[in-house]
This record gives sequence, structure tokens and C-alpha cells, in this order.
Amino acid sequence: KSEEGAIWLDPEKTSPYQFYQYLVRVSDEDVCKLMRMLTFMELEEIETFEKAIASGEFTPNAAQKRLAEEVTRFVHGEEGLSIAQRVTEAAAPGSKATLDVTVLEEIAKDMPHTLLSLEDVLEKTYADVAAKAGLLASKSEGARIIKNGGAYVNNEKIEDTQFLIEKKHIIGEKYLLFGAGKKKKILIKIEKQLA
Repeated sequence: KSEEGAIWLDPEKTSPYQFYQYLVRVSDEDVCKLMRMLTFMELEEIETFEKAIASGEFTPNAAQKRLAEEVTRFVHGEEGLSIAQRVTEAAAPGSKATLDVTVLEEIAKDMPHTLLSLEDVLEKTYADVAAKAGLLASKSEGARIIKNGGAYVNNEKIEDTQFLIEKKHIIGEKYLLFGAGKKKKILIKIEKQLA
């Protein structure tokens, strides 16, 4: 088997976030089997998940999240689990999760990112920056995304086509998280620190 698609216990090869996400995406038919093999969960709890899945009366991904929590905590510790959960929440469009440098640096391992100068972003519109960063093909696409309600800066919805990026939007004086729609995101790292 090739290394592509494999998960590793080494956080240098598979970040805690990637590890957690791999487990969250396990199929319903495999999740309880993996709980038995990879965790020290009580059998009663696993059987409760099995019954819920078999009856079709379960919260989607509840078992997968529980599996991901247990195994990620075991492999990467509480801190690794905490980072994985914070990054998972932060990467969701419209999320109210607090974005900080730690979370954004973790996101950078798993999300498209680019380097732009301070001059490329400061006092520029969403459309200008999104096009410059390569998130969108053109500025006109940026205006269309805003009008359709899919434009995000640091998970905050942008509704004004004239919205300008200011110093206060740059997290930790070096990051911006841009989103277009539910799944398309890019992390922008600012080359020059703010004075």
C-alpha cells in the first residue's frame, strides 16, 4: 500500500487534526468494530452505539466523534485532542470558534495557504484579496460570492462588496482565513508583521 491516504501515529507525519478527521469519517459499519479494537470504552457504551446505528435512530457521526476523541486522546494526549477539536470547529464555515495563532498554524498543515504582503491585503476588498490569494478566479467572482452569502473572513460572513480588510482582522498580526462557500477556504499568511 502506498503512503498516500495512510495515517501515522507520528504527529510530524499526520497532525492530530488529520488523525481526528480520519476517525470522524469512518463508516457506520466500521465504527463500533474500531471502538472494540482501538479503545478501552465500556462494552455497554459500544453496544448502545451499535443498537442506535442498527435501528437508524442515531445522531449522525456521534459514534465516530466518540471514537475520534478516544483514540486521538490516547495517541496525542489531551492537548492534541483539544487542538484537533478546535481546528475542526474553526474550519467550519460561519463557525463562532475563536481563531487564534495556534489554531491557524494547525489549520495551515491541512488547508491550502498562501503568503501575501501586508500591502496586498490592508485596505483591500474581500474580492481583491480572495482573487490575489487564488481562492477565487476573479474579483467579479468575489462580488458574486458576497451577494450569494458565501464570503467569509475569519469565519465572519461578509455581506458588503466594499468591505475592507483592516489591521484588526489580521489574527496574531499574521493570519487571515478566507472562505468562499462551505468548503473552499484558504489561509493567508502575511509576510510582514504589523508595526
